[in-house]
Amino acid sequence: MSMLNHLRFYLPELYPKLHKVLFLDDDVVVQKDLTGLWKIDLDGRVNGAVETCFGSFHRYSHYLNFSHPLIRDNFNSKACAWAFGMNIFDLDAWRREKCTDTYHHWQNLVSFLCFFTLEPVYWLDVLPMCVCVFARSLFPVLE
Repeated sequence: MSMLNHLRFYLPELYPKLHKVLFLDDDVVVQKDLTGLWKIDLDGRVNGAVETCFGSFHRYSHYLNFSHPLIRDNFNSKACAWAFGMNIFDLDAWRREKCTDTYHHWQNLVSFLCFFTLEPVYWLDVLPMCVCVFARSLFPVLE
């Protein structure tokens, strides 16, 4: 786990003049033109990504501890997670929705409570935090 993964939560601050960012993890291999992703209308949502639901894999229950009331009351355990390696972010919507503040909120709570289903060493991993921050602002992008 790299703490640099958490830099994605500061994109609007790092690039204050940008309105949109295509974020690719360092292990993503680009095999065709990505112009189509740039043209997607996110309909006011913050994050466009490919949902990865098949069976129980990549459901929110895989990342979050639904026995905790704060998680159970704020998230749907059966909701689809998404491919975290490719995200198109509308930074204007991000600023409007205050996603960085949401990240700080959940990060502070995580430091005191066990919200994630992963072992303690992974509690600060970026995947569960992405679920907490972007769950209500995801625009599903087709494959």
